[in-house]
Amino acid sequence: MVEDRDAHAKVLGAPFDRDKAERARAKFLEMQVLVDAIDRAIAGEQAAP
Repeated sequence: MVEDRDAHAKVLGAPFDRDKAERARAKFLEMQVLVDAIDRAIAGEQAAP
């Protein structure tokens, strides 16, 4: 997922193309939310006794 997110970030960093940028932004945010949720779940597992 991190690699997919990074690919969308590269599109956002490229010269501006409105259509591509809007799709990449949406996918980037979707992937980031998933990565954050997984990180929180892992942290919760490690904190559990």
